[in-house]
Amino acid sequence: MFGYRNVPVLGDGGQRSHVVREIREDEAATVRRIFTMVGAGTGLRKIAQTLNVEGLRSPRARAGRHHSWAASSIRAVLFNRLYKGEVVWGHQEA
Repeated sequence: MFGYRNVPVLGDGGQRSHVVREIREDEAATVRRIFTMVGAGTGLRKIAQTLNVEGLRSPRARAGRHHSWAASSIRAVLFNRLYKGEVVWGHQEA
């Protein structure tokens, strides 16, 4: 998940007990910037172009796709419930 990393928590005997989500501050700053730009009225394509020109890291692309921001990746950030503070247990984001 862009903006987070999963950190394993070890239980008794050194076995993985569970995983906690930790914020990746460098990527989280990009997510906050996207929301700020949308709030200012900037369109999705313009946001993607701006982030690409500035060389900001994008989410991991699917196989065969470019590693850059696109309007669709900006939209995915905006509609991701996790970025709005909603945690759905047992649900994995694509």
